[in-house]
Amino acid sequence: MATDPNAGRPVAPSTFALMMATGALIVLLGAAHGGWLPRPLWLRTYALTALVAQCAAVVALWQVVRSSGRGTASARAWLILFAGMYLFTVGHACLSAQRFSNEAGTAGFPTAADIFFIAGQVLMVTGLIVHLVAYARTGLPLGSRTSYVIMYTVVAVIVAFLTWKLNIPMWSDPALTFGWKAVSTAYHAIDMLTLCIALALMRIALIFRGGSLAHGWAGIATAFLATMVGDMLFGIEIDSRYSALVFLASYIALMFGAMRHREVVLSVG
Repeated sequence: MATDPNAGRPVAPSTFALMMATGALIVLLGAAHGGWLPRPLWLRTYALTALVAQCAAVVALWQVVRSSGRGTASARAWLILFAGMYLFTVGHACLSAQRFSNEAGTAGFPTAADIFFIAGQVLMVTGLIVHLVAYARTGLPLGSRTSYVIMYTVVAVIVAFLTWKLNIPMWSDPALTFGWKAVSTAYHAIDMLTLCIALALMRIALIFRGGSLAHGWAGIATAFLATMVGDMLFGIEIDSRYSALVFLASYIALMFGAMRHREVVLSVG
């Protein structure tokens, strides 16, 4: 009789955290769609859930930094990624404070929190670029050239579409402030760079699919892809709760990716 090789094996903390956070995401989605919670309470519940996921990612990344040694490109990349996630989490804490400071549970845009968001995302993308460069120098497989041509052709189409659909109408709208336009454009530019890096990470993760390290990189890549989708949904001004849920999915994916990397580092340490 065949037996399950995973029987009796404890669930990894990253997997447990992913299941719990995904459950919270599903509950929030149901509450948004079914109107189970008043909108202000929903927004505050979302803010706290997202903050918990981000803090878990920060702690996991810091543990990876401490376990990665010093002086290597990989160690520098993890430190930059940690710094970016830390700033991003500070930005979300500022935004959450706004949600709890008014009866509607809303937050303005742009605000001081966006400084932390943009700086954090720039640092995280920089950290991922350092990781990619270090990986490429090892001579390990990156994937076929054709796959990259296809991916970045799709990226070019997406950039053209978003420029036509979002950026041009936004800059032509006299009702929007310059600050709104400038911050939105900065997010769109960072998102496009993030998309390029995330697709490369996803392509490499597919080469090593099945391994714990691949799961970690797939989680991080998924997080940045979801961030871009969330920004796009925010830009087209649908119900803000749905773009918030996409952002929450990105935080959960990043939390999982960081925790899975921590588990891999500790298992070989």
